[in-house]
Amino acid sequence: MDDKRLTLNGKKRLKRLARTRTGLVILGLLIAIGFILFLINGKKDDEPLTDADAEFHFIDVGQGDGAMILAGDTCVVIDCGPTDNASDFLDYVGEYTDRIDCLVLTHAHEDHMGAASAVLNGIDVDAVLMTAYASDAVFYGRTLDAMEKHDLTPTEAVVGETYEYGDVTFEALSPARDYGDLNNNSIVLKVTAGGTTALFTGDAEADVETEIMKTYGDRLDADILKVGHHGSSGSTTGEWLSAVSPRFASISCGKNNDYGHPHQATINRLGEAGVEYYRTDKDGDVVLLCKDGKHAQTSSALRRVRKDT
Repeated sequence: MDDKRLTLNGKKRLKRLARTRTGLVILGLLIAIGFILFLINGKKDDEPLTDADAEFHFIDVGQGDGAMILAGDTCVVIDCGPTDNASDFLDYVGEYTDRIDCLVLTHAHEDHMGAASAVLNGIDVDAVLMTAYASDAVFYGRTLDAMEKHDLTPTEAVVGETYEYGDVTFEALSPARDYGDLNNNSIVLKVTAGGTTALFTGDAEADVETEIMKTYGDRLDADILKVGHHGSSGSTTGEWLSAVSPRFASISCGKNNDYGHPHQATINRLGEAGVEYYRTDKDGDVVLLCKDGKHAQTSSALRRVRKDT
């Protein structure tokens, strides 16, 4: 009996060992399959990096605004940040292109166009779009001098007009009049590039948003929203978000800035509207890649040198 028990116990141990080995083999196969799927999915995620229909770059310029749009062979820059960030801004743009088809200056505030003279002097610019509402500040005079130096006559944005620069189209939605305030006199543009639409709002606030909604109604729908006035609570109302219904939003603001931007009320409204948002003070440079009607947020580590492709 003892010998039989030992034999039976031995067989049971062998069966358990076999089951264990089989389980380990299956586990190993599952891990291998998972790793292969990870590589395949990673490859799919990377595809738009080299073949995006359009790229929307919201560049970390500190407390200010600076954005770049790439579509086909076209490069458009909308605002370029403050004077003290000019070198970094130029370096960023220079990683992708050696020419700007159009430089848009939404309004005459230093945090949006302080670096404009450096951009005009540091890279070839084919055209400039700006408002008629000027400033007597030193940075503004430098910008005008740089345009004169390079034989550039700025185009004044006119509400209702459409402007085409290569593969990028703008429609000017504001300012329809002089609001008596440079923030509200910002150019507001609906941009179309690679089948994607985006609203760039400068520092326009709630009163301007309301007027634009009355004029354009359901034509405001856009995939991407550049949040107004660095996320100030005086912009980006709930009604505005409902009218625009963006999938993505980007807030340009400086880390630990003196204004408390973005304000919590704006963050709350974005959350309530279900908008996926990014902020340059926390996320750094925000890049939205657009391919076949789909969008993917990437980091600045995924940059490519467009001018060499």
